[in-house]
Amino acid sequence: MSDNHENKTPFERRLAGYALACGAAVLGANQADAGVHYSGPLNQSYGPIPVAGTSDPTNTVEVDFNGDSNLDFIAVNGFDDNEDPFDGDADIVRGLVGASAGIVFDNVLGDGFAANLSAGTLISGASDFGKTTQKLSIDSVPTPSIGAAAPWNAGASGYVGVSFFTNGGADINFGWVELEIGSGYEVILKGYAYEDVPLTAIVTGAIPEPSSLALLACGAAGVFALNAARKRRVAKSA
Repeated sequence: MSDNHENKTPFERRLAGYALACGAAVLGANQADAGVHYSGPLNQSYGPIPVAGTSDPTNTVEVDFNGDSNLDFIAVNGFDDNEDPFDGDADIVRGLVGASAGIVFDNVLGDGFAANLSAGTLISGASDFGKTTQKLSIDSVPTPSIGAAAPWNAGASGYVGVSFFTNGGADINFGWVELEIGSGYEVILKGYAYEDVPLTAIVTGAIPEPSSLALLACGAAGVFALNAARKRRVAKSA
């Protein structure tokens, strides 16, 4: 005799329903976030360059969102004084931020300073994108002037909103980079993500839902529990 719906106990019917609901929920979430690509959690530290005018790749954050060999985000963690005339204040996190289309800028200090965005901020064509070169912090020591008000000073963490060209410059896509500034003014790359559909908004901190592997695992867990329940029922009736 087949083990059809009528032969299942109420518990087994509920368990089967839960497994199907779980699979449907994961599938729906994957379809909704199909265009978001996430780097995964990172914790890469880039310390400040100790001498003005020097360059060191270990001090430069470089992000190629879509793997097309074009750098879409660059943060050069420098140590120099770029004022003219020199004011004696070292720009510890000079942090020139580059993107092929633009960076969301700070509304208080204006274009020229990258905004420190909180999680859940929508990045879209309506965002305030500024020129491709912007500062994270400035004039941090010995006299904290602008640096004290800069959105990316020591201890700061958050997201940078980025727009970058794709398809040879024909399209623009949006992404975010999660950063933290350490107590020693090192720039820590926490992760990044982008939306692969041109001109489609992305939310800072939003990452893709579990992949199809999660769907399989979810369904497998339900099937395993259902089979175990059946075996127990058969054993009791024997």
